[in-house]
Amino acid sequence: MLITIISAEHSLRSKWVREYFASKGDEVKMISVNTSSVHSFFAKIHFLKQLRKSLDALSPNLIYCDATIDFLMRELTVYKNKNNNVKLVFDVCDDIHVDQKYLNQADYIFCASELGRGHIHGTHILYSTNGQSCLNTSPELSEEELFFV
Repeated sequence: MLITIISAEHSLRSKWVREYFASKGDEVKMISVNTSSVHSFFAKIHFLKQLRKSLDALSPNLIYCDATIDFLMRELTVYKNKNNNVKLVFDVCDDIHVDQKYLNQADYIFCASELGRGHIHGTHILYSTNGQSCLNTSPELSEEELFFV
């Protein structure tokens, strides 16, 4: 399976996600966003054009995106609507103030804790382990589905 991870440059969290998928034998491609260089409207437009080209060339099975980079959520929602076979995961990084408008378009929302439970609606929420036990929030998932525990 081809996984594309889109995150801010130097994101430790995305490195852990990459290691997880690679350990399962998946092919992983990283797309890093230099958040300091995409503040202007034109820089965002340029980046999004490059992102579209990259995603079309890669044709990933799953896209894992740092949802705190808000302008990406809309673009990835549009991409998912055109490519129904791709799974979309937004990582809210415990930022419950993420733009809720596009969160429900993801197949899964990844949170590190239960802070987002009351704020995120309309999709599956996945949690990492807390060091003691796994929070089983979606027991209907099969072995072919995505697990972060």
